[in-house]
Amino acid sequence: MDVACLRGVAGAEPLPQADLDDVDRPGPDVAPTLNHQLGADWPVAGVTPAWWAKPDAFAALTPYKSDGGWLDHPELTSTYDLAFLAEWRRFDHWTYDGSDPYAAHYAAHPQDCPAAAPIPDFTPLVWFAKVRLAQGYHEGDLAPAMADVEHLAMLLASTDTLVGTLIGVALLGIEDAAVERALADGKVASVPPRPWTEDDRKALKAAIFAVSGVFVSQPDPALAETLARRASELPGVCAGIFEGAMRGLILRDAVAHPWPGEVDYSGLATTLDRALADSGCAIPLARAQWARPPLPAACTGGEPRDAASIAFRLPYARSPVIAMLHGLASDAALGPYGR
Repeated sequence: MDVACLRGVAGAEPLPQADLDDVDRPGPDVAPTLNHQLGADWPVAGVTPAWWAKPDAFAALTPYKSDGGWLDHPELTSTYDLAFLAEWRRFDHWTYDGSDPYAAHYAAHPQDCPAAAPIPDFTPLVWFAKVRLAQGYHEGDLAPAMADVEHLAMLLASTDTLVGTLIGVALLGIEDAAVERALADGKVASVPPRPWTEDDRKALKAAIFAVSGVFVSQPDPALAETLARRASELPGVCAGIFEGAMRGLILRDAVAHPWPGEVDYSGLATTLDRALADSGCAIPLARAQWARPPLPAACTGGEPRDAASIAFRLPYARSPVIAMLHGLASDAALGPYGR
């Protein structure tokens, strides 16, 4: 989901044609700058966390992370220098999986299971939003802080990961909390207009989960094709295809060629084939994973002699195993929106 896409969903005024043209010609990628500085959720050679990505960087604020308490301690939030957030505004997307050290890690571990593929740890970016907005609140000048946080939200969404997209939406909620508090307390007389409401954010979150569910569950081919072809316009489509491909790899090879009389799950594989071909989504990791040869047995049921792994390869007997794994993947992706 790119910057223009999130603006459109939030209900902003249409972009001028010049801005639309700019969207069609992506600007600099923040990945070469940020990938090395932000920690990962799995060891990655070449990641050297910056001070703000260290585990204890925001430890002093941890007791105040909920209920707006982070707005009440300027003696703490004022000590953080986040001037680099304004510099990051020159970047307009974050294809983390297309740049080192992640790209090098994936290339060096071609046989790793998809679930073991590391992604950035986005946690510090949530603190960035809280601290930066707290600084603007106490300085009585929220506009620059809002610009920093909104741009950070767009960069997160442009990772085309479900978690990054949802955290991006959450940052808009953090901004709303700070703005409402500042207006109520008289810290500021006005703020730049925000083209979304709380209901918009809730609807957007539900829509992102639902779109992801199209590609993670047994996809409807026509709906999946429509979404894929409009990936540049709709929120969460690229993230949904990413999730569908990474989760679907567990089942892809087993469902591709059903035996006569078996439940036919082949649409999961063929629909994702088409979605990857039809969409303009970058998602280099998902594309590389989907193009790989059959997964090793350890990715589908443990060691090769495990009962689940053996059953996965037996005609007819494998159908309950496929159904179970398919259900688990769908429930994990959809949460409450899958019911």
